[in-house]
This record gives sequence, structure tokens and C-alpha cells, in this order.
Amino acid sequence: MKRFFPFIALLIMALLAFSVVGASHAVYVPPMTPSVTIPAYVTTNQNFTVYVNETNGFSNYTVTLYLAGENLSGASPSFSYHNFQASNPDFKVSLRAPSTAQVLYINIISGANYGSKYVTEQKSFTVHVIEPIYFYAVVSNTGTSAIHNLTVDFSVDNQFVGSTVATFIPAGGSVTVNFTYVNPYLTNGEHTLTVSVNNKAVSVDGSAAVYTTHFYYGKPPNYNWIYYVAAIVIAFMIFLALTAGRRSATPNRPKWRK
Repeated sequence: MKRFFPFIALLIMALLAFSVVGASHAVYVPPMTPSVTIPAYVTTNQNFTVYVNETNGFSNYTVTLYLAGENLSGASPSFSYHNFQASNPDFKVSLRAPSTAQVLYINIISGANYGSKYVTEQKSFTVHVIEPIYFYAVVSNTGTSAIHNLTVDFSVDNQFVGSTVATFIPAGGSVTVNFTYVNPYLTNGEHTLTVSVNNKAVSVDGSAAVYTTHFYYGKPPNYNWIYYVAAIVIAFMIFLALTAGRRSATPNRPKWRK
């Protein structure tokens, strides 16, 4: 048995040497590390762009997007998107948000070849689709001269949120201006809207140069239960009144009287 030990040792050394040589000839495949630029929130029916920049040094680049949400009506694409580029690692994907406010889930799969190896990477994102608020105001020129390029400022809860421009208001005339307000952090409930102009000859909605009103954001509370309770109370009171009238019309005679 001892005479076989040298041969066994040589066999083991040969196997080890072969494994080391094979490992030294293994091809290194770098990871796919794409970067994605995507908005945190969009408005309903808004067109927006997702940028996917994949890793340089690969070939046969592909990108696949899958969309999911509570209601994808109005979204484009309605479910998935796929594109291939032989040598350009940069993708520009145009999307359209759904018509309903919700959370939109987007799954992005990037892929490419490194030699004969195909490498992929997957990333998931959420985009909040919110309902915009549309403000309107009527600005009137009470002066005797036309006004050009009048700036109309909008504030919500005493915070300036933006402005719009009335390009031309004739003397004694009025125009309607509008402003689209988008705030994903606006809480449900009542808020204050202030519309103002820096011109004493202009009135806003028939008021002075500053007009303040209130609006409710979100789903208003349902107070119908108050009317239901009131109806039940009224019906019960009518029932008591009727039963009391019957008892007083036919009083019970005491048992000891004949």
C-alpha cells in the first residue's frame, strides 16, 4: 500500500494545479449597476420621463418596465414596456400617469451582454399619482388704461405657492386667470386660498387687490348619519305621543272599584 502513496500524492498535486490554472482563466463579469432617474410624484394624466442609464462596457442593452397599480386606466403603457439598444446604455422611457390618484408601482429590469454572459439587474420604485387642484380667479381692471402682463399671486395657508400672468386687461374689463396647484403633502381638510395683485386699479373676484377664500381638500366627511339619527328620534317621539294619547283616553279602572 505504501508504494501507491507517491502516485496518490502526485495525482492530488496535479488536480490542485489544474484547478488553479482553470481558476486563473475564469472570465470576470462585472455587475450591472444601472442608475434610474424617476419622479417621486406626478399628477393624474401627466406625461413624465424615466431615465435608465446602464453600465458602460456591455453590449446588447435591454430595459423592461412593468407597471402596477389600483387602476391603470389612462396610463401609457398600460402594463409593460421593452426596448433594445445594441451599444447605447442610456434609455429614455416616456410614460403617462393613470387618470386616478393612487400609488404607481414600477419594476425596472436592466440587462446586457458581457461577452457571452448575460447580466441583469432589477429595481423597484413607487410613484405617487396625485390629483391637482385648479384655482380660478377673475381680475378686473377698474382703471382707465389697459394693463399688460399683470402678475397674479396665489398663496395657500399663508404660504406663496406660485403665480400666473394676465397678459392683457382692457380698461374696465375683466379676465379669468387659472393656476394649477400640486402638493403631495397637503393634508385633508379645510385650507385658505389667497389671491393677490400688486396694482390698486385691479380687483380680484369683485374684492380689493387681495381676495381670501377657503377650500376643502380630500374627501369631505359624511354627516348623513346625523340625519338618520334625527329621523329615528322624530319617529320615536311621534310614537310616544300617539301611545300616550291612547292611554289617557281609556284610563284603567282600579281593581277595588266595581
